[in-house]
Amino acid sequence: MAYTVKPNAETAPKEVSLQSDAPEYHRLRDWVTHNQDGWYQSIAAGPIAGVVVHCGDLHLQFVDTTVFAFTPKGHFQKEIREEDYSFLKKGAGI
Repeated sequence: MAYTVKPNAETAPKEVSLQSDAPEYHRLRDWVTHNQDGWYQSIAAGPIAGVVVHCGDLHLQFVDTTVFAFTPKGHFQKEIREEDYSFLKKGAGI
């Protein structure tokens, strides 16, 4: 699984790969498992900054207190806490 961190529109993205034995991989997998509810359909295209996770057909984009999910079934979003994904920023050195 790979993810890209782009803290703002002016910075170059930093790509990070997660191995299945990495603690961040397990935290992300657990987050996805525990966040199946509370999503609503989004008509907005995702912002150009944030933390973007690519895993097969699922793309998650974490920006401030919102996460966007791009799936074959549509685009969705959910309100979250920045602490929910801070481990991804830390893993990228941001």
